[in-house]
Amino acid sequence: MADLLCGSSKFSNFTKALNIHMVDCSPVLQEVQYNALKCTDETTNDDNSSKRTITMCLAVQFHGIPLWNRFHQDGRNPRYDGLISDSLQAIRKHEFVDVLDDPGSADLSAHVDFESIRHSAKGVSADLSAHFDLRIF
Repeated sequence: MADLLCGSSKFSNFTKALNIHMVDCSPVLQEVQYNALKCTDETTNDDNSSKRTITMCLAVQFHGIPLWNRFHQDGRNPRYDGLISDSLQAIRKHEFVDVLDDPGSADLSAHVDFESIRHSAKGVSADLSAHFDLRIF
């Protein structure tokens, strides 16, 4: 996030319009991010529903880290065999388009390793259940 803010700082209209919401499970990391990004507390007002906005979600996940040794050894990640394109994709009128082509006019999609997330979450909650297998779609 710090890199994004630094890189976009020359675009003052963009940075003035930013409203950033950080989500982190760790209170320690929340404080580190708050201080590193020089955040300020602010109440939000969602009454501007008629104003057109662009929502950009940035996520960092660590669910693939256990596979790093395997990937490092042979250059492939067995969980993602068969995926031939980038994870972040834009779809407009049932066709894949460049994610930066006319922002806001296409749906965004990304490949998510739900099995890895489920495995990680089971360490936190023993009563976790999946309602269906997303691979059936």
